Amino acid sequence: LVDVDFDTNGDEKVDSNEFLCAMTFLSNSNLDEKAELIFDLYDFDGSKYISRDELVILMTNALTALNKMNQLKPPTLTEIENKVDEFFEKSDTNRDNKITLKEFKTYVKTD
Repeated sequence: LVDVDFDTNGDEKVDSNEFLCAMTFLSNSNLDEKAELIFDLYDFDGSKYISRDELVILMTNALTALNKMNQLKPPTLTEIENKVDEFFEKSDTNRDNKITLKEFKTYVKTD
């Protein structure tokens, strides 16, 4: 997996320089590397799975940012939950209510 630590100086904060370095890494990465990084960022408990709760946080962040870029209102909780349900329906192939890295990458590449 991609191992990127945005806090390069260890001060437990991500300053503007560290943020720009991270964005540079993301912009120059292939889709697999981006998917691994995002997966790692939202696998808060290090379980190697994305839970429904973790995916709600991921979708809240992603949809809010997309809406802001398009000058739209933030997504509603219903919209976020619908997207999470859709994600699980399409990607959780073994129906265990957890998204593995492989399932995550497959979904990201197709949707």
